[in-house]
Amino acid sequence: MMNTNYIKYLKSFFLSPIFPVLLGLTIFIVYTIYCTPSILCDGQDILIDLKDKLNYEIWQLQEDHKKLETTRSSLKKLDELSCKYTNGGSIHRKVWSSEIIKLENNKKIQWNNINYFENKIKELEPNYTSKLNAAWQLKWGIIPKGN
Repeated sequence: MMNTNYIKYLKSFFLSPIFPVLLGLTIFIVYTIYCTPSILCDGQDILIDLKDKLNYEIWQLQEDHKKLETTRSSLKKLDELSCKYTNGGSIHRKVWSSEIIKLENNKKIQWNNINYFENKIKELEPNYTSKLNAAWQLKWGIIPKGN
């Protein structure tokens, strides 16, 4: 007997004009909370992604620069007298020389990628300055190019 009273009140609530208003308001609030922030932040997602890619390229450039310096020092330490007339020494020299050439080419590609990402970020955020500044470049012995 009691259950019928609740069902009767619930039925009258669903049939009343206030129910569609409350339902619409609830749907609007849920949509605003869950969907609107992602729509507003799409430009920020692209910006964050570009910054992450830029940081990765800078890190990769630092690692390749360290490898390049290590390879150059190893090539300098190669004893000219002991390897001049042996096959092993000339092979090592060729391997290290080819690795230096490969690392130099990678460095050029990474500089192009870094410049591309910096330009794209500056289009979206004009006041952006990356951690790749002139002091860092001078630390690694890299002469910065003007745009």
